[in-house]
Amino acid sequence: MQNTTIQKQLSRIVCFLVLLVASASTFGFDWTDGFDLGKKERDRYYFGIAPYTHHYHSSTEHKYVWLIGVERERADSAIAGVTFFSNSFGQSSTYIYPWGQVYRDLLGHSSLYAKLSAGLLYGYCKPFEDKVPLNYNGFSPGAVATIGWEFEDRKQVDLNFLGTSAVMLKFTLPLN
Repeated sequence: MQNTTIQKQLSRIVCFLVLLVASASTFGFDWTDGFDLGKKERDRYYFGIAPYTHHYHSSTEHKYVWLIGVERERADSAIAGVTFFSNSFGQSSTYIYPWGQVYRDLLGHSSLYAKLSAGLLYGYCKPFEDKVPLNYNGFSPGAVATIGWEFEDRKQVDLNFLGTSAVMLKFTLPLN
């Protein structure tokens, strides 16, 4: 029974990755760029901190959530980054996202933007492994949608939408 569950989860993860790669290739997206740690001209780097998270449905199991992270934005608006956080259950966690995009000038406002990122999430371990989909030994695919405002000095304030669970307030400072 346990092996069947593991096989199902592994097959779902493989299908997710295949679909991601196939869709990226179709649209001419370089899905390997997020793994390239070399600096390119006009790269921007940011440091982010999230001091507050609001859960849509509160629970006595929920703990204080905090996050720190670094993000790189390429000239072509591709983003990649890594965050370290304490998840909703007090477990040390990481989200590494080599795939992402920022969409600037939303609704005709030069300061308004949206971001989408996808990657690997680690940290939801027993007894909370069922709190994120497709979790296997603490590892699962992850995706975050963000809407934010960038000020003239490139400081940003974001709302990160964490699936159907929560929304996180994040402040970001430019590093270069």
